[in-house]
Amino acid sequence: MIPGPTRPGPRRGVLRTAALAALGLLAACATPGKRELAARESAWQERREVLAELRDWRAVGRIAVSAPGRGGSADLDWRQSPQSAEIRLAGAFGQGAVVLREDRGGAVLQRPGARPIRGSDAAGVLAQATGWQLPVAHLRRWILGLSSGGESYRLDDRGRLASLDYEGWQVRYLGYREVGGRQLPERIDLRRDELSVSLAIESWNAEVGRGKSRRIPIPGIDAATISARRIAALN
Repeated sequence: MIPGPTRPGPRRGVLRTAALAALGLLAACATPGKRELAARESAWQERREVLAELRDWRAVGRIAVSAPGRGGSADLDWRQSPQSAEIRLAGAFGQGAVVLREDRGGAVLQRPGARPIRGSDAAGVLAQATGWQLPVAHLRRWILGLSSGGESYRLDDRGRLASLDYEGWQVRYLGYREVGGRQLPERIDLRRDELSVSLAIESWNAEVGRGKSRRIPIPGIDAATISARRIAALN
């Protein structure tokens, strides 16, 4: 006589049911529900409106760029207005001070002892000088934690950008700090193919509306912290 299949006992059945229930619970916890996603999107829309009030701003910090066979870092001083931009890179990648300016008439990059490089936009001029294709036009908004349109993005549980992807660029927001009542990025990493860029912001100066300009240092940053972050930006 051939024995039939063994049926699981009651205890085994209970354990299996409990395991399946636990797996379902874990999956539910790992995936945000519709209400949570809607709340994040609502917070994101409010955040966009608040950050849109920033007209003229200045970000000071550190930038590090890495590519196969080359790379380096520089002190970053970015001043942006609705009409123009000025990006100063001190000790830029071993080339000394570099100043990149752009307005409606075009862009120019100036280096000590070298002729100015001119072009129609900042990204093109920077590429001529360094060989690096950086998305300068989009960085104006990405550095504030805003999308510029057309990107796919993911929000964190507070409605802030956690990451976005655009034309091969992968942008990751690694930290935010409360700055003048606004959540602004503290550390951003960008990657495209074998090119990577790290931004560490140490202080902000922002004008909200007209005639309301003030320096907004990121709380808790001292000289030792800044030094440590500049070393970390090279990694």
